[in-house]
Amino acid sequence: MKIIEKTIILANDPHLCIEELHLTLESFWCSAPVDCEQQLRFSSALGEIVGNILRYALDPGDSAIMLRLRLTPRLLEARLTDWGRAWATPLAPPYVMPHHLAEHGRGLAIAAQALDQLRYRRVGNLINCWRLRVYV
Repeated sequence: MKIIEKTIILANDPHLCIEELHLTLESFWCSAPVDCEQQLRFSSALGEIVGNILRYALDPGDSAIMLRLRLTPRLLEARLTDWGRAWATPLAPPYVMPHHLAEHGRGLAIAAQALDQLRYRRVGNLINCWRLRVYV
């Protein structure tokens, strides 16, 4: 299998961004031989992280989100980059589900459970970098 890569700039408008994300994944899956279960796990986790970026890191008018998708013979990976606010919640595993009555806070825990690896780092107090991995 050859390496398949796709890079796209996602709008920071929530409605446009999610639509672009779904269209990008649909196109990527057409060329990436990944089984349906792994596609679902990866797409769900990616949607959760993008949703968190839109909700907590970016304001209207901020720069867009850069998404890089990559499939190698052993790895399915997404890298997300944004120039928004730093992530303020615990950044290291384990990502814990909140109390069952809590209305927010499940996204990272859901994404972490769906993935083999979820990493975040802040570069130079300017750039948020997320890496999502599923081993194929």
